[in-house]
Amino acid sequence: MLRVVGPPGTGKTAYLRQQVEAWSGQYDPRDMVLTSFTRAAARVLTGRVAVPAGNIATLHALCYRHMGPLPIAETGALAKEWDESGIPTAWRIGEGGEEIDPEERVLYDEPAGTMLADLNLWRAWGRPPHPLEEKTRAFASAWHEYKISHGAVDFADMLDYGIECMDAAPGEPGVLMVDEAQDLTAVQWALVNQWGGAAERYVVAGDGAQCLYSWAGASPEPLLTPLPPERHRLLGISYRLPAAVQAHAEAWLARHSPPMTEGREYQPREGRGTVRRLAASIQEPALLLRDIERQITAGRICMVLATCRYMLAPIIAVLRQAGIPYHNPYRRTNGAWNPLGARHGVSTLDRALDYLRPDPATWGAESHWWTDEELRRWLMMLRAEHIAGKKRAAAADAVGERALDYLADPLPAVAHDVTWLAQSVTKQYARPLEFIAAIKARRGGAVLRETPRVVVGTVHSVKGAEAEIVYLFPDLSLAAWRDSVETRAGRDAMIRTGYVGMTRAREELVLCEPVNARRAMWV
Repeated sequence: MLRVVGPPGTGKTAYLRQQVEAWSGQYDPRDMVLTSFTRAAARVLTGRVAVPAGNIATLHALCYRHMGPLPIAETGALAKEWDESGIPTAWRIGEGGEEIDPEERVLYDEPAGTMLADLNLWRAWGRPPHPLEEKTRAFASAWHEYKISHGAVDFADMLDYGIECMDAAPGEPGVLMVDEAQDLTAVQWALVNQWGGAAERYVVAGDGAQCLYSWAGASPEPLLTPLPPERHRLLGISYRLPAAVQAHAEAWLARHSPPMTEGREYQPREGRGTVRRLAASIQEPALLLRDIERQITAGRICMVLATCRYMLAPIIAVLRQAGIPYHNPYRRTNGAWNPLGARHGVSTLDRALDYLRPDPATWGAESHWWTDEELRRWLMMLRAEHIAGKKRAAAADAVGERALDYLADPLPAVAHDVTWLAQSVTKQYARPLEFIAAIKARRGGAVLRETPRVVVGTVHSVKGAEAEIVYLFPDLSLAAWRDSVETRAGRDAMIRTGYVGMTRAREELVLCEPVNARRAMWV
């Protein structure tokens, strides 16, 4: 085994890609299996090597394909049937069987998915003696019987199958490469080590200091155990972190978790960078708003990070009021973080830009009278009373200037009045259009065509990402704070969360104020 440790910004992915390309002369691409936390993450390792798509996958997917096409109990119709079978709320598995972050539980009373999350956590640890075993016993028995009755499996079953029935990775590859290894659970480590033992070249890559999924059973310990020098490679130069940010982050690790820093010397990139404090809190974000205004005016990309989703709500509120576009390109399915985007198909922003197509201030030289398709997309958002004779279908088929004949009041459309549009659409479009109208009023329509310069999210959501300016809010949820005080594992998880948040910054790290200094990371 070769272990590659890549501190933030040291080019771990590039290094692994080079290894894949170097070994392509010795191994057929079909003899390589690449796995990571997501399939997309594994795919970037291939470089110019045409590794078959089936060889690039998560561990769950690799095991599931080998099992055969079995129904998955945690998704679709089976999940819906289970949830509607009269079981207790905590036994319901919720939307898509998604994992529940314990930090979010402080807001709810045993939300849907709680019991499944606890069972999966115990299974991820390898089923050790633990209070979770007794807590989940009745649920686990009922859940097992439900799966048996439908010939179905859950995601944890896939890994169990891999350990029990697969001595090697699918196809018995000569090369097995495992990226983001710091987020592997005990069961996943057992599986990859089993498969790695059957491969000629076995590479695991990650960074123990960036493990963020301990709440789901992940452990960085296998990346921190001593290995002979020939089996350990530390990437030594960060291409992201300037000196001040790197020094602050590494001092944080050394102060609170000295073992994490052993053998971890690496160099920052050129440039001093800045670490500064800002007297803005989650509940009092006015100073943050002014600082962000200054940064985006200078053309910089800003990232606003908190430890929990609910903590971002006041910040999002002031961004909306100020008409500052924001997004989270790493969690596109989160609508609160991506109010201008769309999960599928045409977004409300796309339709608003269609409405503004004749506006030179928005489109410049690309402005023109509506095409049939542009007209159809924005016109179909309107409530019936805004269409003359309520002939929505006829209006959608209108072309050219005749389109205005189908509007009860054509003047706002001709005047490119987005506020009127926001007040005239059906309910599903109203809230996004209110934000779009605020952006246009305060910053001009052309800004709507640009990628937002502000990223909002939790530290977990931006792992692997970076921005020129990072604003880090140190507040902890009650559950996370208690865990950090009562257990070593909770303390370590808090330290790693702070470290990952700090090391997203390419130029400047801005440490904001906690609401409660006692219940916060000590950044």
